[in-house]
Amino acid sequence: MKYIIQVGILNDSYCDMEFGYVGRDLETRKLHYYVMFDKQGNYSPHCLKEINIHDINQESNSVRLMCCLSHSNYKSYEEESSKLPEDILSLIPEMINKHLAHNEGNGLPTEFITNNLATLSVKYADNISAFGDSKFAGKYDALSNIIGIPISKHEWDNYNDHKKKDVEDTLFHEVGHFKASVCKLDIENKQLNVRIGFYNSIVDVDPIVLANGDVFLKINEENRLDDSKGRILEEVINEFVCRQIKPGFNQSYPKVGYILNQLCDGRLLKARYYDDGIEELYESLSKIIQGRSKVDRLLESIICATETNEFDYEEENKHMMELLDQYQKIKRN
Repeated sequence: MKYIIQVGILNDSYCDMEFGYVGRDLETRKLHYYVMFDKQGNYSPHCLKEINIHDINQESNSVRLMCCLSHSNYKSYEEESSKLPEDILSLIPEMINKHLAHNEGNGLPTEFITNNLATLSVKYADNISAFGDSKFAGKYDALSNIIGIPISKHEWDNYNDHKKKDVEDTLFHEVGHFKASVCKLDIENKQLNVRIGFYNSIVDVDPIVLANGDVFLKINEENRLDDSKGRILEEVINEFVCRQIKPGFNQSYPKVGYILNQLCDGRLLKARYYDDGIEELYESLSKIIQGRSKVDRLLESIICATETNEFDYEEENKHMMELLDQYQKIKRN
């Protein structure tokens, strides 16, 4: 029995109709395609049938299904790397090896890297964004174990050295998330825990038993629980680690990860691999500033400083640094 997690929806753009799902095997990460058509080829929203997306013909499937597929975006889910620049494709393994060497040299876990590496895909993916806004140079998706990069060979050839370095730093940062990521299925509670370091995202799933005995896990986005504090902690610590490994790495949160790790006596790098790693931060900082609410206040100040608009950035950043400086002074005394 295989568990197949939903990673996409098949939608007929012409008729504006959902007619199936794209799934990924949680163990092998292989893609599977399912359509809401019965054995006779009739559309039925209560049916879910797997099809071979690469061997569709009118003799074995209905004309309507053929039309739906012709108007859909199913090809965008394929692991398409041929559009990517060779420079980038050759950089990713080098980056992974550097992160792996850092973990080995510092007594940090390596099993997440080796497990994820076995099924990692690097693909061309358009319209990637950072936290839902501007275009991003690349992004790691822990659920599908894919590093998506929206840069074509032509675009890369037109980038200057400064732009290329920015892209390389972004991808190095995403590889940093890759090495601390794991997905755990809790079928009894119908939940999938997608953890990237300190950041936990708990997704409710609706299991659907298929005709062959496999279980398709339909995502229930309405009940998705995201941890904003864990996410920002993962961002700043990941950046701190990237800076350690790659001199000259371009930082978005200068000194923040370094200071937090220092306040926690260097324990955050290993705690990042624990299921409840953020508790290490609360436990360590509570000894200094006494109380989880004050730790929350500090994390919220970091969130505000990093996600605010440019007009309020200076004020929010000042507030964040004042808190960090205050806690450093308390620890020293």
